[in-house]
Amino acid sequence: MISRVPRSKRLVSALAGAFAIALGAFSLPTLAGDPFRANSPRPIGEKTQQAFNAIFLEGNYRDAAEGLLQQAEVMEPNEPLVHAMQASIAYTDWQANKKNTALLETVKSYAAKTGETAARLKATDAVRGNLYTAVSHGLEAATILEEEGSIRGAAKALGKLQQVYGFLDAA
Repeated sequence: MISRVPRSKRLVSALAGAFAIALGAFSLPTLAGDPFRANSPRPIGEKTQQAFNAIFLEGNYRDAAEGLLQQAEVMEPNEPLVHAMQASIAYTDWQANKKNTALLETVKSYAAKTGETAARLKATDAVRGNLYTAVSHGLEAATILEEEGSIRGAAKALGKLQQVYGFLDAA
C-alpha cells in the first residue's frame, strides 16, 4: 500500500524548499559581496556586507541581529538583503518562542520592506530586484501558513509560491 502525503504538507514542504533555495544563495562565500553574481558583482553596503559575513560565514546570528543589521538598516535602507536577513532572524527567534506574536509581526514587516526595496531595485538591477521580490513573497507565504495553518492558509500560500516562481523566472 502506498502512503500519500497530504497536500497541505506537500505545500509546506514546497514553500520551505523554495525559501531555503532562495536564501541558500546568500550563503555562498565566494559571492558574499553580491550573492547572485559570479561576474561583475554589484556592490552592497559595508554594514550589509559585515552582517552578511557574520551570519553566513561566521554563523554569528546574535552579533548580526543585535548590532550589524540595525546599523545596516539605518545606513543602507535601500538594500533588500538587509531586510531579508532581519526577517530571517526574526523568524528564527519566533520559531523558538511561538507565543510571542510580535516576532511574527516583525517577520511580516521585514518581508514587506524586502519587497518594497526590491521593487525599487528592479529599475537599476532587475536580477537582484526580482530575486529579492521572490524572497519577500516566500517570507509572506511562511507567515500566512503560520497564522492560518496549512489547511486554511494553503490557497493564499500557494498563490504566494506561484509569485515566488514567477519572480525567480523573471530574474
